[in-house]
Amino acid sequence: MRSAATEAADPKYAFVERERRWRIDPARRPSLDGLRAVLIEDRYLTGTRCRLRRVTEAGTGETVVKLTRKYDAPDPLARPIVTAYLDEVEYALFATLPALPLTKRRYAVVQDGATWSVDRYEGALAGLETAEIEWPDDAGLRTLVAPAWFGRDVSTDPRYQGASLARHGNPRSNMAHILIVEARFYDHLNDMLLAGARAAIEAAGHSHETMTVPGALEAPGAIALAVETGRYDAFVALGVVIRGETYHFEIVSNESARGIMALTMDGIAIGNGILTTEDEAQAIVRADPVQLDKGGGAAKAALAMLALKERFG
Repeated sequence: MRSAATEAADPKYAFVERERRWRIDPARRPSLDGLRAVLIEDRYLTGTRCRLRRVTEAGTGETVVKLTRKYDAPDPLARPIVTAYLDEVEYALFATLPALPLTKRRYAVVQDGATWSVDRYEGALAGLETAEIEWPDDAGLRTLVAPAWFGRDVSTDPRYQGASLARHGNPRSNMAHILIVEARFYDHLNDMLLAGARAAIEAAGHSHETMTVPGALEAPGAIALAVETGRYDAFVALGVVIRGETYHFEIVSNESARGIMALTMDGIAIGNGILTTEDEAQAIVRADPVQLDKGGGAAKAALAMLALKERFG
């Protein structure tokens, strides 16, 4: 028997929507005057993944109403979606259900041979603007080059999904999204480094994700790959290297630091929290958030470098 999980994994009735989204700065984008626009009035039905939508054409007043459900999927850029177009009686029935409202005006901006949808939000979200585009194939979507006036790619940032915006409001425009790359070898030490880094990032009002790699040598390569996605503003490298009986300690310590420094010289904001110590006791003192808190220090260094990058960028 087919279920919602079955449909999400192998869509039969749903359409796979391939989409990317960016936050944009109104001061940098082209003028929207004279462009085709529609008014979108959404209602995110409480306790469900369903969205009730009314779309009104600005020029003609023509209206379309529909009910949509998006399924969770491993790839946030390609999610199954099913839509039912309604009549006004059906819409009125669904509109009686408790919901979170969201209103925006959508403009069609043609640039570089593609049509981009620019959304200007109203009400409590006034001042927020995003841009998005749907694409027919996965490869084309992922290699798509956005216009120069676009801001950060927020396609994978759940704060910019419609229901989250309706519920929580406008994410801070100056909120950075930080990737913590941890080389997990000593669990108890890594846990302390992570706790310190996360606390520092959250105390500064920013968001974060964590990626785990096998060892310190892999951290620079992982950061280099993550940079290419455009999803992160800064990076924190965490790990612990303790001296052993062979020259391997020097290789791991020196080469991981060299790799991170090379990325920093390319203008990437990174805080290096990979500890290199003589023994476990030294590592504990440095990793512990209530002692030297090197994880928190690395996060603060990443944020400081990000501030410099924004200042001189």
